[in-house]
Amino acid sequence: MNDKISIFAYGSLLNQVSLKQTTPSFSHYFTAALPGYRRVFNYESPYRKDSITGAPSSVLNLVKDDKAITNGMCFIADRESLDELYERENGYSFEMVRVFDDREAPHDVHTFIAYEHAKYDFVTNSFEQDQYVAMCVAGAKKFGKHFYNQFLNTTYIGDETLFSRISH
Repeated sequence: MNDKISIFAYGSLLNQVSLKQTTPSFSHYFTAALPGYRRVFNYESPYRKDSITGAPSSVLNLVKDDKAITNGMCFIADRESLDELYERENGYSFEMVRVFDDREAPHDVHTFIAYEHAKYDFVTNSFEQDQYVAMCVAGAKKFGKHFYNQFLNTTYIGDETLFSRISH
C-alpha cells in the first residue's frame, strides 16, 4: 500500500505556511489546472467565525462548471497527515479528480469538495473573512504573477470574480 497521497489544493491549502501547520511533511508540489470546476466562496466554515458577530466565514469550494478551469497546487502528503487534513477540511468530501500540470500531463489526485451543503454567502465587513481571503491570496502570490492573476480571475464571490472585488 502506498503511504503517500497526491492532493490538489485550491484555497487556503495553497498557502504553504498554513499547509505546513496541518501537513508538516508535505512535499513535491507543482501547479496544476482542474477543468470542469469553478472556485467559489459558498461553504460555511465550521470553525472560522467572526470574533465580534460570531458569524461563520464563507470559505472556498468547487462547483461543477464545464466551462471553468481552476488553478491550484498539487502536493504529496503521507497518509498519517490525512486525519489532520480531514479535520481541517471538515464537511468536504475527499474526491478523486484529474488535473493537468504545466506541460498538460494528466495526474489523478484527490481534492476536497463540499457537495451536500446549503449555499453560504460571502461575509462582508468581517475581520475573519478578510483574513481567510488574505491567506488564500498570499498563497496564490507565491506561485508567480500568472498564477496569481488566474487565481483572482477564476475565484468567485457570487457572480463576481475576486479580481473585480478587490480592484474596486
